[in-house]
Amino acid sequence: MPELRFDDDGFIDMAGFVDADDATGNEAQAADDAFRELFDLASRPSESFSGHPSATPLIGVESPMPGDVSQLDAGGEAEVIELTSPLRSRVGRPGRLLAVAASAVLMVGAAGYAAGWFEADSDEPTISAERPESPEPATPNASDGADEQAVDASAGRADVEQLTLEQVVEVGAGPREATVAGGYLWVPSADATTLSRVDPATAEVVDIEVGQQLDRVVATERHVWVPVREGGEVARVDMDTLVVDSVAVGDDPDTPVVAGDHLWVPLRGTNELVAIDLNTEVFDSGAIKARVQLGGEPLTPVVVDDEIWFPTRDDNRMNSLNYRDFDTDGTIDLKWLEVGEDPDWAAVADGLLWVPARQANTIEVIDPVAREVVNSIDVGALPDSPLVAGGYLWVANQDDATVSVINTATQAVDAVVDVGLSPRTPGATERSVMVPSRGENTIVQIDIASLEVVDTIRLGGAVSTPTAIDDVLWVPVFGGTTLAQLSIG
Repeated sequence: MPELRFDDDGFIDMAGFVDADDATGNEAQAADDAFRELFDLASRPSESFSGHPSATPLIGVESPMPGDVSQLDAGGEAEVIELTSPLRSRVGRPGRLLAVAASAVLMVGAAGYAAGWFEADSDEPTISAERPESPEPATPNASDGADEQAVDASAGRADVEQLTLEQVVEVGAGPREATVAGGYLWVPSADATTLSRVDPATAEVVDIEVGQQLDRVVATERHVWVPVREGGEVARVDMDTLVVDSVAVGDDPDTPVVAGDHLWVPLRGTNELVAIDLNTEVFDSGAIKARVQLGGEPLTPVVVDDEIWFPTRDDNRMNSLNYRDFDTDGTIDLKWLEVGEDPDWAAVADGLLWVPARQANTIEVIDPVAREVVNSIDVGALPDSPLVAGGYLWVANQDDATVSVINTATQAVDAVVDVGLSPRTPGATERSVMVPSRGENTIVQIDIASLEVVDTIRLGGAVSTPTAIDDVLWVPVFGGTTLAQLSIG
């Protein structure tokens, strides 16, 4: 077997490798043997690399790797996709390139062992976590919105409580934002058929079969209510017995809202709003008490006093109806007003509605009593549904990699914070806002008092809106099957 050598810079000496398609006789066997030696080395503990002239810098190798080597899996190990020896690879690719790919496996495997990312033979679900390097944050200044202060993401500061990955738990594939109810976290699966009930104290998981492509759930005193988008149903899950009842409602139900005696469910496929009786014992088609035909695709409603308000796309409207009147005598008086293009789910703060207009790149401010738009605030490109926390409206701008921070008292943009690619609706603790950057697999921690980024932690897949219980954060890793538990401090 040929000897595996390293050059002066710590790279594998490639001089002995030959192209697979041109290899014959001893040359081909030598290439095959060298390839096998690479994998033999890659399987050894990190101390086996003591002869490597640059063993320590291997820790700096990051995923994903190019070519035939995928990114690090949840435990930090390198997953090899159909990587074969030069003699078995007959697609005209040089053996030299295959050896480079194998070298990448070697380096990533060494880095994983050296850094303590994973343990062999572990069946527990894991996610690697790291802090990306980035510049220190600038301090934001109050402004009238015309020249907002930009804030750069920080890799972590010593003077603040920072994020720590405590553990991960296995849930259904494609987990969505969790809902807290009855002392548990309820995690719907977008890519499987289960609703996962997670005990936040013990991390014990119970998977409940509900249906395909679940959306975010809402809760009442006894039940959680789950939209089943692919089946066109709403499922009712008893929180004590975990018994599931379902009723067909129509095409593509979105996350509903509880208002008065009814559950109001937007149907995105048929442009309808459906009212379901919350108090019925027999959960069948008789529980559906009303259908309201709309002029566009409805999204999740919000409650403001005695009314529910909800956006409809296509016609760019905010619609409202008085749910108290419906509870009393079945009356539905649908009203609406026009807003900016492509409205999304609204937030409520200071008695006003704050509606992101995704294509207009604005937040439309609505006075629900006067039923008029009282302000239109410029934000970044493709604003997501906002979060209200600490006297501010936090708007993730998906196409700008920023968060606009709007003072709800002055309706001015006080800061624009750089947070990473494709941010989504944040979550919040008492002192921090947590922004999921789906394009970079990171959670970015922003201090509410200073409007500064104080920490950033990268997880092992695309992340969604986190749910906070005190100072513990539960983050769905939407690109996988796990829920990550982060602590602050």
